[in-house]
Amino acid sequence: MRECNNHVRSARALQKRVARIERAALPKPSPFVLADGSFDQFVASKVLPDIEAGLLDRADMIGVIAALQAWEQDGTWERADAGQVVQFGRCSMSAFGKREGFRE
Repeated sequence: MRECNNHVRSARALQKRVARIERAALPKPSPFVLADGSFDQFVASKVLPDIEAGLLDRADMIGVIAALQAWEQDGTWERADAGQVVQFGRCSMSAFGKREGFRE
């Protein structure tokens, strides 16, 4: 009976390791996708309102959004360190999509 329990524990440990390896192989979504569901939603909910409120410069943001969108499309976020924090506008978002507060 004791040997059977050891086999069960070994099998469960192996399942956990396989699951961890499989999760690591999945594509890493960008902080924008994690926080807002999509890059376009991020732009619509965070960038455009700040432009309209005069907090972000419309001309500058065209280039910034184009660069960020290129990163979305070329897989830059998949190669990024998940612990890095992306600073954008007045708020920062960790790679896990948690808002970390507003800068004044």
